[in-house]
Amino acid sequence: PWRAASPWSARSRGGEDRDLTTQQRQPVRRDRPADEPLSILWLIDLQPRFGLWHGATLRWMKLSRELVRRGHHVCLSVNQPDPAEARSKREFLEDFRTLGWLTSWTETRYAFSPRRGKVAHVLGHPGLTNRVLRPHQDETAAQVERLVDQLKADVVIVSERKLLFLADRLRSRVPVVVDWMDSHVLYEWRQALQRLRSGEARSLFRSAKRLSQAMLQERYYGRRSAFNLVVSPVD
Repeated sequence: PWRAASPWSARSRGGEDRDLTTQQRQPVRRDRPADEPLSILWLIDLQPRFGLWHGATLRWMKLSRELVRRGHHVCLSVNQPDPAEARSKREFLEDFRTLGWLTSWTETRYAFSPRRGKVAHVLGHPGLTNRVLRPHQDETAAQVERLVDQLKADVVIVSERKLLFLADRLRSRVPVVVDWMDSHVLYEWRQALQRLRSGEARSLFRSAKRLSQAMLQERYYGRRSAFNLVVSPVD
């Protein structure tokens, strides 16, 4: 379980350990409430074994905390294709819900067979990929649509790349924001340039392939969302 790894402790200047969960229970500042509180459904790719040491998790949780402080309702949703990880994810989310960093949490169970996944990967283009995976996507899309209705969601934020297909499926009923975090296009472009300069022909081919797939994905879904988020201005 995630508690065993002690992801919440940090080392102070004096050398003693400090418990971050204890710190978060201290009184917090009063933030200006939102003029129009929103109901936000946020689909994230949680990796609880790394705790808040994981940069993406730290970013999601702190953004969620600030939104809640301003009066918004934030429901974080995690995908649970592997039952072995379900308990740790649920404990993580429930602990932070208790701390007031999120309002509620839920989960989806989107998964597909390795064979079908390989076929979808070879096709490359998201439109073709979604056709192959549609039988598996339909159930998840219907579940998220029900969540949107139950929460009366004003916006859906998609940070889980496996669920990007929802940008196309939901945009007629609710604004969808795609949270890219980091641009894979920029990353793969830098990797390709580095391998070109070093003369690594085989690695260069793999980088070029991943670059083309990233370009297709970010261009395709970037145009099907109401808004796009990235961490760095460079991205």
